[in-house]
Amino acid sequence: MIEVRRSLEVPHPAARMYALVDRIEDYPSFLPWCLATTVKRGPGQQVAATMQVGKGMLRHEFATANIHDPEQLTIAIELVRGPFSFLRGNWQFTEMETGSRVDFVLEYEFASGVVGRMFAPLFSAAYGRMIDSFAQQAARLDSAAAT
Repeated sequence: MIEVRRSLEVPHPAARMYALVDRIEDYPSFLPWCLATTVKRGPGQQVAATMQVGKGMLRHEFATANIHDPEQLTIAIELVRGPFSFLRGNWQFTEMETGSRVDFVLEYEFASGVVGRMFAPLFSAAYGRMIDSFAQQAARLDSAAAT
């Protein structure tokens, strides 16, 4: 099993960072490896998401069932279907004096050795830089709002 664990302090409020991660439908506009998303918001905090990911000719789709909790500023991710035998993740956003801390943990294992060998480098790179991508998007949005 592969585990990605990242934490980053950013100069943006925790609620702002939560809102960026919550808006799965916006991912294709700033995550280069995210090609398309479909999002269905259910009752309460339930969110079903499908993501098409890839680079070049290498593409795959996976679906997750998520719990988005805007009061606790957490997002929990569970695999529904895709090229994994296991996938589970969690986002936690914590307010700090100078902004917030964003914590991201993702555990996954590919179902097939062939698919795993093909996708492992893309997934490791993409998810290893996930928090950085959201921090950069927050800065771009702040810059655009200031002009």
